[in-house]
Amino acid sequence: MDSVVGDDVTLPVDINGRTICQVPDTKTISHVSMSTNETKRNRKLQMFTEKYCEAEKQKSRCASTAREAPSFPDKMSPIKALTMKDYENQITALKKENFNLKLRIYFMEERMQQKCDDSTEDIFKTNIELKVELESMKREMAEKQELLVSASKALESLAGRESGEPQRLREQAQREMDALRDAFHKRIADLEQCLQTAEEEVEKMAAIAEQEKRKNIDMEKQLHALGPPSTFTPVPVPSPVHDLQQALQEKDNIIEQLKVTLKNQEALIHQEKSADQQTDAPSADCVKQLSDLIAKKDQELAV
Repeated sequence: MDSVVGDDVTLPVDINGRTICQVPDTKTISHVSMSTNETKRNRKLQMFTEKYCEAEKQKSRCASTAREAPSFPDKMSPIKALTMKDYENQITALKKENFNLKLRIYFMEERMQQKCDDSTEDIFKTNIELKVELESMKREMAEKQELLVSASKALESLAGRESGEPQRLREQAQREMDALRDAFHKRIADLEQCLQTAEEEVEKMAAIAEQEKRKNIDMEKQLHALGPPSTFTPVPVPSPVHDLQQALQEKDNIIEQLKVTLKNQEALIHQEKSADQQTDAPSADCVKQLSDLIAKKDQELAV
């Protein structure tokens, strides 16, 4: 019942032209493959080889069982019965087709794995680029958020400044006018004190001058009574009288300086008045009162 299987042109041959029926080992398959994962491919190929060998053994056992099974001529179909050679040829063709399909499946899976690896690398690159772009956009958004907050604060500050600016200017002008009024009052008080002191000194000097004048008149009368006019010799003016005259001259100079100071103060008051006339009417009235008071003091000094 045994038969020899004929050579198949689809099977590989060696150098001597003999057909190689063995399944290609993992080294041969690995040279054909283009994948980067050699270990994984070898493992898959080994699994396919083992399965193929088991299938061959199972089919051989089935063929032996078929050859040893008894025949039943009364139950056979009228169709021409196939010989064992035909069965073996069919089994060989099916084996070849099965092996070719398995190899095709293996190479297709390997190709798909390569594509998956390439696509995975592309996905990783795309993911990295997207992460970088996301971080850049986050940073730009944070910078724009800071600019927006700064602009909002600036607008709030500007709005508050515009609403409170007139009040602030009014308060500042009021403080300046109060300080100027206090300075003017202090200056006027000092001038009044100086004027009073000068008047007292003038009165003292006038009294002393009057006394010296009377003494001079008495001395002249005595001189006229003592001798004739031809023998009269002028008596020099005593030193105290000369000192009094010099002191009076100094006081006059002081009075003139005070007048000049008062005029300067009046000019300053007029300047402040022209500057603050449009901002605060009560302040202008205060400046006018101060000017009138200084003019009054100037008139008193002139008298």
